[in-house]
Amino acid sequence: MIDRFAMAHLFLSVGTVHKIVERVADAVMETQKMIPEYSNDHPKFRDLGERMMAIWKEGVKGMT
Repeated sequence: MIDRFAMAHLFLSVGTVHKIVERVADAVMETQKMIPEYSNDHPKFRDLGERMMAIWKEGVKGMT
């Protein structure tokens, strides 16, 4: 869905869209690695951090 939008409205090639999606997925997964330590340092964030990681994991699966 996002790929069709990017090609139709942003005039990006399929290859460019796939590279961008891959970079976003990589960035999300890299950022996700930081959440457990941040949660340990900020206990009030723990519940939100766990929910974020679960949502991001599902979202990245759908992107790749």
